[in-house]
Amino acid sequence: MRLWLGKHLQTHPLLAPLLLVGAVIAVYFPAVRSGIHPIDDPGIIAHYTKTLPLLQVLLPTNGYYYRPFVELSFWLDNLLWGMEPNVMHLENILLHCANSLLVFVLACKVTRQGPEGAPLIPLLAALWFALYPTNVEAVTWIAGRTDPLLAFFALSATFFWLRWLETPR
Repeated sequence: MRLWLGKHLQTHPLLAPLLLVGAVIAVYFPAVRSGIHPIDDPGIIAHYTKTLPLLQVLLPTNGYYYRPFVELSFWLDNLLWGMEPNVMHLENILLHCANSLLVFVLACKVTRQGPEGAPLIPLLAALWFALYPTNVEAVTWIAGRTDPLLAFFALSATFFWLRWLETPR
């Protein structure tokens, strides 16, 4: 099986990332129809359904949280699609897809295997990150968006740092 997997992963450099995204969507897509969780989501929906001035969202006030990027994402949700829960769940899933792809790219850099080779180890590392059961709440819960956003910025910073180490400029 390893020969088959390695041989076919060498066919196209986008095959492993597409397999990864397909696995994330297949596992987490049912969450799109899960609605609003009764613990924290109703407060967020109620708070951001009101049209708040952008300055109130970005400055520390008596908001729901003081996490400017998270608050900005909820503010944009209200502006773009009126706090529609299905779309907000889809956003979390797409953020998790982006994070899984970043883990894949970082694993390719660390193992020095490019996507055009047979990136079996980076693919397994990214699949482990993508499908590990601890991520369920962060991906499927609207209020759990803080974790995927944090992971996105941390993984992006790590990627750019590793890139800078290769060619510092």
